[in-house]
Amino acid sequence: MAQEASKPAAGSAAETSLAGQMFLKTVESSSEEALRKMPGLNSEVVTHILEHRKGGRHFTSLMDFRKVTKISAADLSIALDRFQQEEVAIESESQRKPVAPPPAKAGKAGRQVAKGTDPNAPSEAAPPAAPGTPQPGPVGAVRPGFYGRLPGYENLDTMDPVKKKEFLELVNREMCACGCTNETLAFCLVNDPGCPVVKARVRKIYEDVTGKPAN
Repeated sequence: MAQEASKPAAGSAAETSLAGQMFLKTVESSSEEALRKMPGLNSEVVTHILEHRKGGRHFTSLMDFRKVTKISAADLSIALDRFQQEEVAIESESQRKPVAPPPAKAGKAGRQVAKGTDPNAPSEAAPPAAPGTPQPGPVGAVRPGFYGRLPGYENLDTMDPVKKKEFLELVNREMCACGCTNETLAFCLVNDPGCPVVKARVRKIYEDVTGKPAN
């Protein structure tokens, strides 16, 4: 009985959380086939859900859901897990640090040419970057802190080169908001590929750049 009380059941923070709301919305709108594939929902629970939905009835809370379906606290915790990860990713997205603007395009000579200056004049040496700072340059070049290979994105070599470059530059420049110490998204994904926060953010950038869902 003590173990039951330790799970996210009725009366806990999960009762009014975004994860709880998303879970209830999903079980009320999913097909029977989809419900049977959801972790934590056994055959008996699914049957109770389908019976309750007849006549347009809704679940008013997680407490109501537990009362109707007789689901155990342990199974409810399993069922809520995916939605709690999504809630963390959504909160992280709203609090993420802004992306720095991309470097200005270079002139024909391969460097920036200010208006009114001699394009043949020697350029001033750029100040050295801080150790570990990702540097702009061609994709595939060896750069400190730059990752050209990312777990879960093994298809990058088949992408349009321009989109590939844009995607890699963004994930190697944007700072992660998963709680790490000022590391880039690429660094976090390579070193902690299971982190739901960094996975969600990199997936969003990939889909924004390519216009296609990530695998």
